[in-house]
Amino acid sequence: MLDEKTRYLTPREVEKVFGLTAKWLANLRFYKRGPAYLKVGSKKILYSVDDVESWLQTSARRIETQGEFSGLQEIGKISEM
Repeated sequence: MLDEKTRYLTPREVEKVFGLTAKWLANLRFYKRGPAYLKVGSKKILYSVDDVESWLQTSARRIETQGEFSGLQEIGKISEM
């Protein structure tokens, strides 16, 4: 059952608000990744704003800790030589 206090968005609305395309969200759902979502009926997908924001924050932290930005530091070292 939907919580009346929580704001829910369709994938298209998530795209407009957060810039995550509806197609990319569909791919994340297929691979069981991405923000939590609700499936209402046979086709309607809804995301809570809180879940999307939380997932974005967690994903950003995970990328930073996996060293994705360490390459930028290496480039800086090369240019110093």
